[in-house]
Amino acid sequence: MTYYVNAKKSKDGQPIWESYLSLMLQVIQDKPEWKSRQLKMATVDRMGLPDDLREKNYGNTKYDDNIAENRAGFALSLLKIAGLVDFLGAAKYTANEKGNQFLKQHQGMVTEKAIKQLSAYQAHEQLLVERKKNKTKLGNEALVEISDNDLPAELEMRNLESQYNESVANELLERIWQMESYEFEKLVVSLLAAMGYKGDNGQAFVTRRSNDGGIDGVLNQDPLGTQTVYVQAKRYSQQNTVQRPEISSFYGAIAETHSNKGVFMTSSSFSKGALATAKQLGIITIDGVQLTDLMVQYQIGVRLRYQYQLYDVDEDFFNIE
Repeated sequence: MTYYVNAKKSKDGQPIWESYLSLMLQVIQDKPEWKSRQLKMATVDRMGLPDDLREKNYGNTKYDDNIAENRAGFALSLLKIAGLVDFLGAAKYTANEKGNQFLKQHQGMVTEKAIKQLSAYQAHEQLLVERKKNKTKLGNEALVEISDNDLPAELEMRNLESQYNESVANELLERIWQMESYEFEKLVVSLLAAMGYKGDNGQAFVTRRSNDGGIDGVLNQDPLGTQTVYVQAKRYSQQNTVQRPEISSFYGAIAETHSNKGVFMTSSSFSKGALATAKQLGIITIDGVQLTDLMVQYQIGVRLRYQYQLYDVDEDFFNIE
């Protein structure tokens, strides 16, 4: 029980999530590939907790996860964000050289502070800052609206929900950067359809992989296609910015269809010149941060994990005359 004895612990004796960082970087090297749940369980088992702590759950009817495995999962999430383990898709992970070297560099004593100094983690945090700016720009600061009637517990729950969903949106963006371009085009069309651009009886489809004339997707808002939205989707890396000529080229493509409804979506960002040109030509622009925020909002590429219900006393019920 050496690991448990030396681990940082909360008051009830459970190791805090930071205590699993170094241990997980060791355990993940034991196999070439791990399922997420198997890796968390193996790491917790290696920790050597007393039986009562190993088996302890949160005990909440809405959220009854095993406490130790949940904390190991938080550690895994941080290691992934920082690029110290590789995500293979389908909830599978593997060790990488960066993580191995980081573990050696810190002599098996990896801390949250050390991880947060890594460039990959800081890039993740910068995306969170951009998301908050985006919400402010849209008049929707965070997901929290403070009013005199809000209870402290409700505010805390909303803030936690906002932070969690922002992290999920960041993960969506990382997945998108790994997608094949044609799959990204299908994702964009599916999102716009979910947002209602297809109309009740319209159609939404992706154009052919080649010879698409500069148009990647089409959404007919009515059965006859008299109201049509044309889509350009650029699956770019974070560093590759959409420039003014690409906006102009897209406008030329939709002008040939005698339409002026265009949506240009990218997984990266737009230059100032591109944004100015798009505004002048009436083209809607959606960058990677906005895109993934919308994916969470309209549940594209995500699934509902937990749903909480808060109750107030029904004053009308008790107002009996």
